[in-house]
This record gives sequence, structure tokens and C-alpha cells, in this order.
Amino acid sequence: MSAILNAILSFFESIGLIYDPSIAPQFSSYGKPFYMSFEGLGIGWFKMNPVAIPVGNGIRWYGILITLGIILAVLYVTYRSKQWKYNFDDLLDCVLVVVPVGVLGARLFYVFTADGFDLSEWYRIWDGGLAIYGGIIGGALAVVSMCLIKKMRMLRLMDCTAPAVMIAQSLGRWGNFCNGEAFGAPYKGLFRMGLSHSADGSGAFYVHPTFLYESMWNLLGFILINLLYKKKRFDGQITLMYLGWYGLGRFFIELLRQDSLDITFGSQSLRISSVIGFLCFVICTVLIIVFAVRPKSPALSMPSYYPGSKRYAEVTGQVTENENAEQSEQEQAEADGNEKPEGEAQNEENAPEKDQIGAENEENIQEPAAESDETADPEQ
Repeated sequence: MSAILNAILSFFESIGLIYDPSIAPQFSSYGKPFYMSFEGLGIGWFKMNPVAIPVGNGIRWYGILITLGIILAVLYVTYRSKQWKYNFDDLLDCVLVVVPVGVLGARLFYVFTADGFDLSEWYRIWDGGLAIYGGIIGGALAVVSMCLIKKMRMLRLMDCTAPAVMIAQSLGRWGNFCNGEAFGAPYKGLFRMGLSHSADGSGAFYVHPTFLYESMWNLLGFILINLLYKKKRFDGQITLMYLGWYGLGRFFIELLRQDSLDITFGSQSLRISSVIGFLCFVICTVLIIVFAVRPKSPALSMPSYYPGSKRYAEVTGQVTENENAEQSEQEQAEADGNEKPEGEAQNEENAPEKDQIGAENEENIQEPAAESDETADPEQ
């Protein structure tokens, strides 16, 4: 048994899954301008400044690109959710909750797993440190909570959101490019990225541009998933495809990273993002196969809101029980308002008789007056 375990550990070490986290990356920009190149692609040395606008602590390209990624994600969710008749106000409420919770989850995941950080620094995002898996977990929990509150189909909304996350990740990775971080192991091939503190490239380090690999992987996955979206057979399928696709790519790409987060088992340190990515790929692939071979889910033809929700009547054209009750109460109130007291009703019924009696009395009063006129003395 120990021989098998040692063989597995040796294999993990050979592919880079087990590594020494104490070995620092060969290059760091320290948040200051630096120089980079892609000489294999014909791009010489050029200056890169992580700070886009020098105001306060500095508005960084990283933050700008992540913000643009979030905006693109929201636009995509808005577009995709129209076919499922989700209300825009509900989606906006979800965005206002999901985005900050996702950022908080990404930060907490990083603080708990990175060396040199403690929980008291959970809010210092400007010092760097966000982990995408924490963002996915936090965002997913926020989506679940909002779906329960607004009675929306959770897996269906996640299917609208998953491709949006991919396009946001694809753009957000270029923030790592602007920071000169998240690069890979030494590499001198076609796609090598040069990093240096000198304009002439002296003392340069050539590494794998892992930010570029992951950005292109997410972009390709976004395109493929959208091409297959119409063939969706059950709610949750797109989410599983996203997690499986991203997990597979992240497993291999993370093996190249020099700044990978680690999880320790005894004396061994494993790349936690690679482990999670591999598990996501295996589990999601199995679930897709299991559910895809079944007949198409009838739930796909059901409304995106559950009965009793505020929006159910809007998407189905039906009246909810609450609306029925309100309508009945309104009709009852109108009926009660039209009904008059019994005495008043009797008075109205007797009104014609009173009018007739009054008319007869008037005639009787007028007749004596006429007679008196006839017998009156003309000379008087």
C-alpha cells in the first residue's frame, strides 16, 4: 500500500502538483512600472504600469478590467435571461447582492489559503489577493439565496450566469498581465513572456504567460457553451459544463504557475486550485453524462418563477392565489358599497307611494280654493 501511495506522490511531483511553496517567483513588479516582451511573437520590450490613474492609492488596470468584466457579465445575463422571461428588476437585485458577495468570497478564500495573510486583512483588497474559486462559491451562495427569496428556478438562473462568469474571467485575467503576476514556470518557447525591470530587458526572466492561456481557454469555452446552449436538456447542464471545462483547464494551467496557492497534507504541499479543478472536471463530467442520456427534462417548459411568486402571473398570464384573494376582496367591497341599509331600501320602495299621496293632497288642497272662488261675491 505504501508503495502505491509513494508511486502516486512521485507522479504528482513529476507533473508539478506537489511543489515547494517556499520558492518565491523569480520576478515581482512590486506594484511599480516594469518591462515585458513577447519576442517569440515579434513583440519587443515595452513599458507596463499597473496604475492606470494615479489618484489616491492609484486606480489600477486590474480593477478597471475586473469592473469591465462584471459589466459584460451583467449584459450577457440580461440578454440570456430574456428567453426565460426573468424580470430585469429581479436580475438587478441579484447583481447588487452577488457581485459584492462574490468579491468577498474571493478575498476570504485567498486570505485563508495564502501565506503571510491573516483574517484581519480580509478587506484590504487593494493589497492584492483574490481567488476565483472563492468568488465562484460566494457568488453561487448569493444566487441560491436570491432565488429562494424571489422564488426563481435556481439552476436555470445559474445556467444564465455561468457563461457570463467565463467572459468576465477571460477579461479579468488581463489584469494579471498588467500587474506582471500569475505567470508560469521558466519557458523559452514561442509564447514566452519576458519580464524585466530594465528597458533594455537586461536580467530578463522568460516564463509561461499563464494569464494568456487561461484567458483564451475561458474565451473558447464561452464560445462552445453558447453554441451548445440551445441543445440544453436539463436545468443545470450549462453550469456543469462551465465548471467541468474551467476545472480541466485550470488543472493543467495551475501546474505551471509559480505563485499557486497550496494546501498541506503532512509534509506535502498540493496546488489547491489544481486539485479543485480536477475534482470539478470529474464530478461534472459524470453528472452531465448521467443526465444527458435521460429524456429531455419537462421542467424546461415550466415558468422560471414558482407559483406564488410576485412574477408568476407576469410570465404565465395566470392570476395567482393572492391576486384572486385581492380581487375577491375588492369585488366584495364594491358589492358591500352598493348595498344600502334595509330601512333606506324600504324608504326607497315606499317613495313612489309617498309621492302619489303627496300629489293627491295637493289636488285636495287646490280644489277648495277653486270652489271658494266660484261662490265669492264679485263685488268684493
